[in-house]
Amino acid sequence: MSKKTIARRSPRSKVTRTCLNCDCAFLAKPSTVDAGHARFCLHKCAARGRAPNPLLIRPLKRCPKCGKTKPATHEFFYPRPPWGQLCHSHCRDCITTTNIRHGRTVKERFWIHVNKDGPVLVHCPELGSCWTWTASLDRHGYGQFFPSKRGEKKRAVRAHRFSWELRNGPIPRGDGYHGNCLCHRCDNRRCVNPGHMFVGTQTDNINDTVSKARTRHGEARPQAKLRAAQIPVIRRMHAAGAAQGDLARRYGVTQQTISNVVVYRTWRRVG
Repeated sequence: MSKKTIARRSPRSKVTRTCLNCDCAFLAKPSTVDAGHARFCLHKCAARGRAPNPLLIRPLKRCPKCGKTKPATHEFFYPRPPWGQLCHSHCRDCITTTNIRHGRTVKERFWIHVNKDGPVLVHCPELGSCWTWTASLDRHGYGQFFPSKRGEKKRAVRAHRFSWELRNGPIPRGDGYHGNCLCHRCDNRRCVNPGHMFVGTQTDNINDTVSKARTRHGEARPQAKLRAAQIPVIRRMHAAGAAQGDLARRYGVTQQTISNVVVYRTWRRVG
């Protein structure tokens, strides 16, 4: 069976063209020339050589800060108020020591993300309303803020710590591995109200959590492999003479887990 012959066109050499804008010679494919293109050597020359489209002409706009007159497009001016009257921060005349992105200071950037009409929590109504952080949160649910200036390395800080330092100054370092913690009296991680916080150690933070019964016990813990109904059965079977290894294999846990249950090292709340 003979192979099917595929007809191929012989390659054609490129032709020399002259740019309509800069009069420079350049090479172009014959197919491009036949299609009516290949009139300019570069995209820059094509942009300069084409006739301006009257529908795309934008009026000029003067920036009140730097005094420069530029086309009133998103390329040069911010599209949304209240910064729509100012040109982009790429303009060096509009950059100041306090201009981060839109000409605002660090404090102004912080407070525009705070809602001071937050909820009043049921378990602590005497504290008043929380100041809710409305911007981004970290993976632990706390608000995060980027106070770095232009040109500096971007570094996030927790919003409630930044709010405390704005009112009370730097947080004391404290002793110990964790140093001092900034604890919430309202237990609302998105709250940045300095009146709802107090400075304490990691031990104080844990004791405050335990005193409010906010810790998980028994089946509520995600690491729990046993159920509360199984604990009395395990203790009775062990008291009757069952080996801890046999109980461990029966309930799918380790021998140490059974030992902790039997000696009341764990599951103390279950009789």
